[in-house]
This record gives sequence, C-alpha cells and structure tokens, in this order.
Amino acid sequence: MERIKRNPEKFEPFELFSSLGQIYDYDIKNPEHQNDFIQKVTASLIASHENPIQLNGKRTENLFKHVCAALNQCVFLKQEDAGDMMSTDPDLVAPDYRIMLKDRRQIFAEVKNFNADDVTDDYRLKKAYSDKVEKYGELHGIPVYYAIYIRMLRRWALVARSSMKEHEGEHTLTPAMALVKNEMYLLGDLSIATEPDLVFELLPDRTKEVSVSEENIARFTIGGVKIYCNGREVTDTFEMNTAFHLMRYGEWICPESEAIFTDGQLESIRYTFSPVDYENFKKQGFDFIGTLSSLVTAAFNEQTVLDSQVRSVDTRQNVRLFTVKIPDDYKGDGLPLWRFSMRPDFKMPIKSNTEV
Repeated sequence: MERIKRNPEKFEPFELFSSLGQIYDYDIKNPEHQNDFIQKVTASLIASHENPIQLNGKRTENLFKHVCAALNQCVFLKQEDAGDMMSTDPDLVAPDYRIMLKDRRQIFAEVKNFNADDVTDDYRLKKAYSDKVEKYGELHGIPVYYAIYIRMLRRWALVARSSMKEHEGEHTLTPAMALVKNEMYLLGDLSIATEPDLVFELLPDRTKEVSVSEENIARFTIGGVKIYCNGREVTDTFEMNTAFHLMRYGEWICPESEAIFTDGQLESIRYTFSPVDYENFKKQGFDFIGTLSSLVTAAFNEQTVLDSQVRSVDTRQNVRLFTVKIPDDYKGDGLPLWRFSMRPDFKMPIKSNTEV
C-alpha cells in the first residue's frame, strides 16, 4: 500500500480550532482567541512530549499502520477514530483503524502496547472501555480485533476479545496465549526461516590504500560486498537484498565484526549473523529469523527511536523501506527461505497466568 497524499497543514489546524472553539466559545476573527488557541496547542504539545506513555502509545499506533501497509493482505487502511461522531448511543468508542483485506472483508483494529518484562504478567483490557469499542463494531457489522505489540517477545498479536479470558471488570491475555490465538495471518504476516549463518563481507578496494594501525583500526575504501548463506555465496540481486534485510532487521545476533587476513594482508571484514543456538537447524535444516511484522517493526524503530528514546512518533519514509516482498513461487539458489502462515488454535482453553 502507498500513503495517499493529504494536506494536513492546511485543513487540520482549522479543524482543531473549530473543535476547541466549541468548548471555549472562540470567535474565529478574534485575535485574542487565536492566541489562546496557539497557547493551548503549545501547552498540549509540551505535555505530550513529557508523557512517555502517550508518546509510546501514539508511536505504536503509527507503527501498526506501517505493518499493515507492508503486509500483502491489506488493500486499504484508514484512521477510524478521527473527527466527530454523532450517534443515538453515546457509549461508543471508535477503534484506531478500519482495514480492508484483499477478499474485501473489513475489520477494525484497536492498537495496544504490552510493555511487561515478565512472562507471568497478563495483558489487561478494561471491560468498561472495550465494551464501547465492541459496540462500535457491532453497530457497523465489522469485527473488532486488538493489535497488541508484545515488547518482551518482539511480536504482534491480532486477537479478538473472545480469545481473552473474561473476568468481572476486565479481559486478560497471557503472552503465550496471545501467540496461540494470534490472527496476524489475516493481514498477511508470515514467519520467515533460512539456513544459518548469514554473512555480510566488506572487501577493500585494492587500487587504494589499505592499512591496519597498531590499535587494530582498519582504514580502507570499500571496493565490494559479498553475502553468504550457510557457506554459499549469494549472487542474485534480489536474494542479496533480501538477505541484507534479514540481517539488518531480523532476530539473529551478530556479536562483533571479524577481520580476515591472508599473509598479513587484510582481505575483508565479516559480520556473521547466527541464531542463539543451532538445535533447530540440526533438527530441521533451517531456523526462524523473524516474522514479516517484526522486520517492519525493527525498521520503523530505526527511524523513530534513538538511544532508547522516542524521537518521532511516525515517519514519512516510503513503506517499501519496511517491506520484504517474496514472490509466492520463490525458489532461492543461494538463499533458501521457508515461509509459515501461523494459524490460531481456537480449541485451546483460554487461561490467565493466575490459573497456570
């Protein structure tokens, strides 16, 4: 999907002035009212910057938009909770997004953060709030899903409220149960696997000076790059780009660079990306490096977070930066890929951690 161009600078300040004007009885031609509006917006912006929960919440909401745009089952997405609503039922809350899938089904998505550090913690959804979101979906005849980013697992889970454990005043979901009931496949999410190791190698330009100081600092001009998968050189352009994307945004680890010498001369600098262990590779011939949605998330984080601090809540970068488009009939020569569309298990009983 591509972002459809808008002109927010022209229309949205006026819409905001109109909305606040209804509260504070603004006269659009009154300079004092205009100044009061600017002061209120400035104060609100400063307060938002100083509220990490609000910052991270808005950033995650925008991140999910890019996740949907990068996956291949979404054809249209629009912010649903913008603008005024008028209804005979005041107990409605609009979810964050309306999404149209390739088969023309529509779903609503309410985006949530799950920032717990302990796998024994439950995600908690207040019933009084979610009842209003669910009622909004029922009014439109469109199912509501909760898109939850589970930070400790670096995974997105798309779940219906019916997949959560119901309590008197809330619904809860364990991290493990979120993956069991996950319906991200609806959006086109896939788990990606390949053969370890993936290696990125920088080659010096031999027509220019190459030196290594006594402090082991190498100085050279890059003359070329090579990429390897399980010892095989990857030479196809698409496969090289895909392998680089997997190394850059995937979940395999690269402890440090390695200098390769031959007869005392620097031959190359290598970066080796490996899974935590090789048990899966030994058993099945491949290992998972991430999901499409986790790759998008890592790329988005690179654009919006610096030194663990939120620097932006969105990016204007083209969604192609975040996307790995793998043809359905892909058969790699140098880079074999396994793709898995994970489906939920609705038969498994729903439990909370307090019941485990």
